[in-house]
Amino acid sequence: MKKVNALLIATLIFSITATLVLASHTSSISVTPDKWGIGKEADVTLTISNTAGDGIVKVELLIPENIDDEPIYIIEEITTPGGWKYDYANRLDLSPYKIIWWTTSIGISEGESLNFGFTAKAPDTKGEYEWSWKTTDTNNVSYTRTFKTEATLAPAHHFIITNEPETIKADETFTIGVSVRDATDKVKTDYTGTVKFTSTDGKAILPEDYTFKIGDAGFKKFSIKYRSAGNQTVTINDATAGISETSDKTSVNPGKAVSIKISPDGYTVSSGNSIEFAGMALDKFDNQFDVTEEILWDIDDEAGGDWTDNEYTAEIEGVWTVTGTYTGLVDGTILNVGPVIITPTLPEEEIPEEIPEIPTEIESLTITSLDTITIAPGSNDTMVLSVDNNEETRVTEVTVSVEGIPSDWIEVFPSTVDIEEKSSRSFLITISVPENETETKEITFAVNTAEGLTASKDITLNIGVPITGFAITVENLLPAGIILIAVAAIILSIWKVWFSKPKKT
Repeated sequence: MKKVNALLIATLIFSITATLVLASHTSSISVTPDKWGIGKEADVTLTISNTAGDGIVKVELLIPENIDDEPIYIIEEITTPGGWKYDYANRLDLSPYKIIWWTTSIGISEGESLNFGFTAKAPDTKGEYEWSWKTTDTNNVSYTRTFKTEATLAPAHHFIITNEPETIKADETFTIGVSVRDATDKVKTDYTGTVKFTSTDGKAILPEDYTFKIGDAGFKKFSIKYRSAGNQTVTINDATAGISETSDKTSVNPGKAVSIKISPDGYTVSSGNSIEFAGMALDKFDNQFDVTEEILWDIDDEAGGDWTDNEYTAEIEGVWTVTGTYTGLVDGTILNVGPVIITPTLPEEEIPEEIPEIPTEIESLTITSLDTITIAPGSNDTMVLSVDNNEETRVTEVTVSVEGIPSDWIEVFPSTVDIEEKSSRSFLITISVPENETETKEITFAVNTAEGLTASKDITLNIGVPITGFAITVENLLPAGIILIAVAAIILSIWKVWFSKPKKT
């Protein structure tokens, strides 16, 4: 009997213990962000989740400390969720080394999560640091774990290029320095990005793509050669980081001459007349520079004549070779010296009178319209104004304006057009004359384009009773023809009906 009782008691104790174990909680934590810049502040969010067991009613957070028991992260501000309170512990007025949140409610139930917050300033030293945290449930059972945060250098923000020369010769090597900086212009010593080089000089010798190493500490020198004369630059780019920088301009002068070219070639000059020669030097990259004044000029001895610098005065007829010499480089060209050309003159009385040729200039725009229009007071009339574009190119935003009458007397349709090359467009101009107007007006239509081309046309506006009756003119020829055709059609129809009637017998 005693054995049975002992067994029952043991079973009861085991059940109670198992129940307590099953009731104790487990939790998890996530931290956002888990890394930010050294010496920078960040608003940190701790998300506490109750994965199983009793409600969590207390959360404790231990800030990492150095060997002198000083908090590594400086806590600036602490926030709590609704229904919770917080407290902190510190030493010697230092930043808190511990934060405690607690509640008198049921806390964080199984399967639920809650956010806790604080603002923390990262240390000035790059590294990874471990935090400890502990949650306690309603049965005073604790659950402890750790997480890590990282203090990092800020991302690369820009490059600084130094040591660009102001002036060099083509194919001369120079070295630039490239420094990688963060947004505060500090050197980003941990930069390991890959950079690519391009240049305005398509012939330049540039560094290969380069991936920075930790040992570079954010700074590297690169050698470059420009080979095209003119102002040249180099650009360094990190496509991944989205940053690039272009160097200051470097003036590139041609390199050492490898050949020269003198001109003109095959020129003909009369004996006694002069000709000027010119010389250009070329380096091995085909960069040219003028060396006319530095060339030693010569011609075949048999040619005679005289040189004044690069100007030669011809003497003896023939085909001669002109040579130019510059720093040991020689080039030659042919010069034809012909006889003096004497232009015969006619006796004075036989010299025909020269009729001066009057140059004809084609206007860019021309206007075609009536020269006169008559409109009765209190009425209006419409005329056509045609604008011809005589240019080889299209003109745009062509508009028509008027001078000599108030602008509210006219309406122009369309208000603006484009006219293709060698084509024309028409404007309909409606002129309305007020009832109290009786005097004839001299008006000017002006045409303007977006390209600055202009044209104008003067017409006379007779204000009076217009000619009545039907008159066939150029303006009404088409309407008159239509009317004649209509009348003929009516007569033909009547004739057909009349003569198609059956005759009475």
